[in-house]
Amino acid sequence: MQHYLDNNLNQQQQDPFVNDDFQGEDGDNLLLEEVDPEQEIQEQRNQLLSQQHQELVNKVLQEEDEIIVFHRDHIDVMVEICKSDMILLNSLDQNQVAVADYMVKLKQNLQVKQQAINDFITKLGQYELLLEQEAELNEQLKEFGLGNNSNQTNIQ
Repeated sequence: MQHYLDNNLNQQQQDPFVNDDFQGEDGDNLLLEEVDPEQEIQEQRNQLLSQQHQELVNKVLQEEDEIIVFHRDHIDVMVEICKSDMILLNSLDQNQVAVADYMVKLKQNLQVKQQAINDFITKLGQYELLLEQEAELNEQLKEFGLGNNSNQTNIQ
């Protein structure tokens, strides 16, 4: 029986399919890495934060482009209303319109201007919220050692 065990042990040691290169000092197989669940969760969270940050940066940049277009449109609307105001005022000066009609039209123009301004302020407020969200997410990334100031710098 002892002879069988010795032969089996010798055969295992000489087995060409056993590669000791993949064994650590304590005999553990190095090919099978032990994964720390906390580290894996941390890496997944970091990856998710980075992905969310990039998506938010893209959204901020898109919103920035929309604000520029919105601003141009706002200027066009305001110029047209100012032209209408000038015509209205000129009509009043030349007695081509009654004062009551002038007041009604002036009030309408002012309400249109006010609504245009309120819409623009709302649009800017939405953009500011996105910037704040991006800054908060950037801070979280910094806490985990993943912060990238280049995106924040480009946005501001």
